[in-house]
Amino acid sequence: DQQLDMDGPCQKCVGQCTAFTPHFWRKVCRNCKCPREDHQEGSTGPASQAEVERLLQKSASATVGSVSGPGGAGVPGIIPTSGSPAVPLDPAQRQSHSDDDSGCALEEYTWVPPGLKPEQVHLYFSSLPEAKVPYVNSVGEKYRIRQLLHQLPPHDS
Repeated sequence: DQQLDMDGPCQKCVGQCTAFTPHFWRKVCRNCKCPREDHQEGSTGPASQAEVERLLQKSASATVGSVSGPGGAGVPGIIPTSGSPAVPLDPAQRQSHSDDDSGCALEEYTWVPPGLKPEQVHLYFSSLPEAKVPYVNSVGEKYRIRQLLHQLPPHDS
C-alpha cells in the first residue's frame, strides 16, 4: 500500500527533487532514489509519525526482558556492558519498577529496554555511544526511529 503523503524537497538533490514520492517496494524516492530521511526537514510528517508510533507499539509489546544491542542481541535477561561480556540477570533482577520515587529520570529517554530497573537502564545506555542514546528530542531518538523504519518497514509488519 502506497503512502499518499509527500515530504519536503530532497536536501541532498537540492533543486532536482521537489518532493519525496515513495517507491512501491523500496524505501527510497522514485524521483531521486534518496531515502525518505533526506527529504524531511527536521521532523517527521503526520503519516510518518503514525507509522513510527505503530512500530514503537509493536516493539514495546516484544518479549519482556529482552535487550537488543551490542552483546545482548535480543537475548532475554542479558545486559551489555562496555568492555565486559554480557551478564545474565536472574529473574528477580529483571522485574521492572518504575516508581516515581525511584530517583531516576527515565522520562528523559524515548524508549527503554522493557523489564529493567532504572539502574540497569542507565547502565545499558551508558554502554552506547552518546549519539545513539534515545534521549527526548535528540540525535539518538532520530537514529532509533530511522533504524526502526529501516528494520521494520510497513510492508513487513
